[in-house]
This record gives sequence, structure tokens and C-alpha cells, in this order.
Amino acid sequence: MRSITTIAVLALAFGTCMPLASLADTPPAATAGMTKPSADQVKAALKATNPSMRQLRKLKPMIDTYKSESMGADDATKQAAVEQLMGGMKTVLSRDQMAMFKQSLMSAM
Repeated sequence: MRSITTIAVLALAFGTCMPLASLADTPPAATAGMTKPSADQVKAALKATNPSMRQLRKLKPMIDTYKSESMGADDATKQAAVEQLMGGMKTVLSRDQMAMFKQSLMSAM
């Protein structure tokens, strides 16, 4: 049985600092003025992917690493942490789930 609490915790972790530019796979210059997604938007986008508990367990350490690397860091370090997290997500979520995550997040913005 899936735990909404687990999804919420993961979504909040994603929402702390993830710029939309990384999610859209577009050059940062093209999206420089765009805002970061809110925790609720990320939560909804992650929930839309319908991740399994196995996937959620694999994502949690990646998110923890992201949070520790980006907390109080400069913009370049935060961007590198986001890129590392997104790369990790791509190894856990299927291509369709990643597309659904990005589409859901972008439509919420």
C-alpha cells in the first residue's frame, strides 16, 4: 500500500529548491526568469507519476543528498545538485513517468 505521507515528504524535498529550467531540459538562459515550483506543485507532479514504493525508497536517499548539498549553497552548487537529482530520477522513474512528472509540473506553473 502506498503511503501518501512518503510521497508528501519526497515532494517537499523536491520543492525546496528545484528550478524549473532543469525539469524542462531547456537551457538555463531561456528560463532565467521562470519561478521555482512550489512544494504543492511538485507533490502533485510526483503523485501523477504513480511511483511504486520501491521507486520511492530509491528516490529518498537521492533527495536527502540533494537537500544536504544544496542547503545554504551558492547557485552553481544548487544547480549541480538539481542536475544530479534529476539524473538519479531518470534511473528510477520510467521514461513515461519522467515525462508525466515534467508535464504535470509545467502545467501547474
